[in-house]
Amino acid sequence: MAQTIDLDTVENLTVKKRLKLISAIWKTIDAEELPFTPQQWSVIQRRLRAYRKNPASAFTYKQYQKKMRDL
Repeated sequence: MAQTIDLDTVENLTVKKRLKLISAIWKTIDAEELPFTPQQWSVIQRRLRAYRKNPASAFTYKQYQKKMRDL
């Protein structure tokens, strides 16, 4: 059975609970349903292959932020 949640309820949740809700919603979305163009999918697939080939070459968002600040 589907549940409904109003925005006021969501806004009053803790950050941890909102992130849990986001995660639950994200798990219901099939990757094939995402609104990417064929060109965007190609880039995504290329980057994913590169990451899988060499995971150490990737960096976290926090590392990226630091790198940008240091420019």
